[in-house]
Amino acid sequence: MTEMMQIQRILVAAMKAGSPQYVCHCGATLDEVSGLLSGGLVEEAGWAIVIHGNLHWRDRGRLSRALPALISNRFWLDHVGIDPMRAARWCAHNDGWAKTLRDCAFRPPQLAAVARAQAQQIADQPEG
Repeated sequence: MTEMMQIQRILVAAMKAGSPQYVCHCGATLDEVSGLLSGGLVEEAGWAIVIHGNLHWRDRGRLSRALPALISNRFWLDHVGIDPMRAARWCAHNDGWAKTLRDCAFRPPQLAAVARAQAQQIADQPEG
């Protein structure tokens, strides 16, 4: 997918804010973020959050709160292929992992670096 097509999809999702098709106001954007993360496009997912958050500032908290679960499920497990038990063990021993992701939710390059570094830490942890 070209960069322009990604931007168009992100903008279309942001414009669907409040649609009754979704449970929450930013549901379309969360779906788009989920798809981007499944494809390994973490920085692009971050830009989707920035764009939506700037257009609909009341959704900023919900977007950042959803981010850790989306990254762990869609990026770590779906895209990278990390074993769910391995990820759960790492999360249990790294209390601040979710806050670290939330804190960089509106800084896409940093978000991508952190998500990738966390995935590498999970992959590098000893078995058992």
